[in-house]
Amino acid sequence: MGTGCREDMSDARLQLHLNVHEPVELVDMTRAFQAVAFQYKRFMNDKAKAEGKKIADSEVKLYITRIENNCILAEVGAAVSIMGGTVAVVGALNTFIDFTGKLKKMIDWCASVGKEGKVPKDIPANKAEYDRLGALMKIAAEHKKGELGLKVVEYSEGSPEATVHLRIAYDSDEAYYAQKGALLAQRGLEETEEADHKNVSMYFFQTNTDDPKAFGRTGDKAVIRSISKEPLPVYFVSDLDQQRIAFLVHEKNINPFTITLNVDVNVELNRKDEPRFYRVVRLHDIYDD
Repeated sequence: MGTGCREDMSDARLQLHLNVHEPVELVDMTRAFQAVAFQYKRFMNDKAKAEGKKIADSEVKLYITRIENNCILAEVGAAVSIMGGTVAVVGALNTFIDFTGKLKKMIDWCASVGKEGKVPKDIPANKAEYDRLGALMKIAAEHKKGELGLKVVEYSEGSPEATVHLRIAYDSDEAYYAQKGALLAQRGLEETEEADHKNVSMYFFQTNTDDPKAFGRTGDKAVIRSISKEPLPVYFVSDLDQQRIAFLVHEKNINPFTITLNVDVNVELNRKDEPRFYRVVRLHDIYDD
């Protein structure tokens, strides 16, 4: 058995190898591990559904069984929590092989999209999965001569060495394109997102010349009277729409407070079901009042 193995786990392991030679931010490393864990949970849920079974996210667990410090190499084993105990996943070797193979297809797809550099039309996964994949590729993509590797290995009694059943690896350039493709896929999903309210009139109450912040936070505030008379923060999902608004704000001959925007918008609510902020899915027209 490998170092640090649990008796209630199988001998199969999944190794995550982040081969970088510079300091790595702890948040980035944590997100990379989380990406693998959440994708594995999604994979196991889909697998259970295909077999007519049901499994809760909280029941699927990956445990770190070994860490090497000459690079970032973590080895994890799989287990499922049942009735308060932890038992090995039956067929863990094949499960890890299938999971890694599916992850490889997703990474390769994103890399091809990233190389083309265009927002794809047919997008097979959801935004959360592409967000996780981007986090997984981030460290290798942003470090010169970095590499991301995944291996499925199996330990045998009496042998200190593991048998490698599957190995995939991506260098810094490949990781960069995969990360870029994941971002393009997220953008494509945002642009085709359904809106809660379509073709509504919106006007600015406050504008901000800074770039839109992460997670949809922005200094812009707007009013949509058919939804709320209160000015609320507003975020434009599409990069193109953001550029159109930036032009309006910076153009000296245009007063952004005298224009009306025809938009499709999603409304985020607070705990009291009151409108909290707007996410503009599409900007149709701009009218100067």
